[in-house]
Amino acid sequence: MDTLGSIIPHITAGAECEHRTEAIERLKYLAHTGHSGLLTGPHGTGKTRCLAELATQLRREGVSVAQVNLTAVSAEEVPWRISTRLGSGLLSGTRDLECWLWLQEYAEATAMTQRRLAFLLDHVDRADDAVIRPVNRMMDAFGSRCSWIFAGGSDLSPAWTAFLNEHVWLRVELKDLARREAMQLLTRDLLERGCTARFTPDGIDAAQEISQGRVGQLRRLAELAALAIEADGGSEIDRHLVEALSLEMSTSSVSR
Repeated sequence: MDTLGSIIPHITAGAECEHRTEAIERLKYLAHTGHSGLLTGPHGTGKTRCLAELATQLRREGVSVAQVNLTAVSAEEVPWRISTRLGSGLLSGTRDLECWLWLQEYAEATAMTQRRLAFLLDHVDRADDAVIRPVNRMMDAFGSRCSWIFAGGSDLSPAWTAFLNEHVWLRVELKDLARREAMQLLTRDLLERGCTARFTPDGIDAAQEISQGRVGQLRRLAELAALAIEADGGSEIDRHLVEALSLEMSTSSVSR
């Protein structure tokens, strides 16, 4: 498994930025060159969101995308799920053979038209080991013009670890956001919600401590902060307000 730092020297392996721009650029590089990669990182670092943004950008650039969440998906479902993402129109319950025939024809058409195709498979850490077999079969069928981007946490099974080590060319790791990146994310999220309030330095510190730099937690804090400002007024989001919002987050989590 290589790193992009050794392939393109001016991109540093450890750099992280708002909205995981660099991670997306690395994955786009794979998609456009027909290589496969693994997007990994701790729970809550935004892997799924990163894949969604990647899919959007690739489609804008003319790459066909099949994005599948592998959570609780059986090996038998894989060809049907991927074929439907590619526009097969096959109904649920379609025979396995029909799905494979459709995929084979699609793969041949892709090769003839020299069309770029990217498969984005999310939550491989939640996938059954049996899913590896149909995925491997599809990788063989579609060949080198297609890129496979896998995403999952660090707790992969031995079988998935071995499979990915064999097939993945580049590993892209997401990390929890540092304070500066957390501030950028919170500021942007508030602006997107039309909120003109700002986080004070101690409010940023509190948000960073509470979220531990996790993207999902930070976004939830920004959402609640915007609602609180809209309801009660004010122009600043300080530590006191952030801590109150964190209690609300804890309460809602327990109630669910």
